[in-house]
Amino acid sequence: MKLILLAFVPALFAAGAFSSKKLTVEGIAAIEGADVAKARAEAVKNAQKNAIEQVIGAYVQSEFSAEEKASANDKGSSFSLNVRDKIITRSEGYIEKQRVLAEKRDGELYRVSLEVEVRTASLAEDLKSMQTLLKKVGYPKLSVLAAERYAKRDGAATAIGSPTLLPVIEEALLRYGIDVVGKAKASALQANAQAMFAELEAMEKGTTTPRTDELKREGAEVVITARADDKLTGFNEFNDNNYYTSSQVSLRAIDAKTGAVLASVERNGKGIGANEDQARIKAVKSVAGELTEKLIQQLVQAWQQRVDRGERFALVFAKVTNYAKHARPLLKALEATGKFESVKETGFEGNVLSVEVVFKGDDKALCDVLFDDIAAKPAFSKLSRKRVDGQTIHLSL
Repeated sequence: MKLILLAFVPALFAAGAFSSKKLTVEGIAAIEGADVAKARAEAVKNAQKNAIEQVIGAYVQSEFSAEEKASANDKGSSFSLNVRDKIITRSEGYIEKQRVLAEKRDGELYRVSLEVEVRTASLAEDLKSMQTLLKKVGYPKLSVLAAERYAKRDGAATAIGSPTLLPVIEEALLRYGIDVVGKAKASALQANAQAMFAELEAMEKGTTTPRTDELKREGAEVVITARADDKLTGFNEFNDNNYYTSSQVSLRAIDAKTGAVLASVERNGKGIGANEDQARIKAVKSVAGELTEKLIQQLVQAWQQRVDRGERFALVFAKVTNYAKHARPLLKALEATGKFESVKETGFEGNVLSVEVVFKGDDKALCDVLFDDIAAKPAFSKLSRKRVDGQTIHLSL
């Protein structure tokens, strides 16, 4: 279904049905540390984001077929992936004009009402490029593992059974059209909340664990590890009977095959509440959404770099009984496809030929080349795939 969306988007924008759109939107932000100016700026940004999302939603409803609407809605608006990234970094890229209609402080919140004119001319290009990128990297599937602990003033930390970060991250990924897999398995893995911290620390250091392997079997290509270290920092500091907490939140996107860290973000948040749980949850949520956005941005950039430069793969061919009759023709056939940045023999011993290739795509796309372009030749018609170990693909002739 995503390929349908990719083909359909440019035609819609070319028709000019949505060259610009004027609408009224509201934005809201929490006031932290009495910083009203910061809250106002965040409320404006929130309103701009809402405007963009409304335009995209209206666009889908008015122009898409029932099947395409179902696909877009099922993925939570896969269109918004690149758009939302750009909203975070440069909202003005899609805002033609804006005017403040009303604004006010509402307790610990700041509210803004804007009249916004959204320019949609550049949306098609962004959407098309993002869909093309995701296609090239094979629409990666992600899993999420999260852990959270809370320390009172005595320093004793208690693991939280239902990490506040988890639904925030999963919702964001689904909203962007990125598939989240292995949710039931991840939930089972998190049964021991305290042990999860040690697992996450191992993953973040590049060590694959049995948990990583289980999620790989569920189809995960990237595992997001999310940690929140919360602590009580004060109570009734301003004679308000409120609890004050802080949270150190860190997110990592880890390649499930290699253990390499693809993206990493962290930040401290603060929360105020009538009880400790309320304050703790607010502290985490105060930064969780923005950190998730930034992590996805970095992950998209990592995918783009992978597409641009290509990745090194090792191809190990067994049952290559004759170098002159089989190995050399196979090397030449690989080069002749024109789909590898480089092809280099790295060894031939015991009827096993080892080849290093640089390929712009993932292992699935590489295997497509091998079997569509190489196995189609009579000399290599018996080519079969044995297994894939990270960046090494084992095959047999």
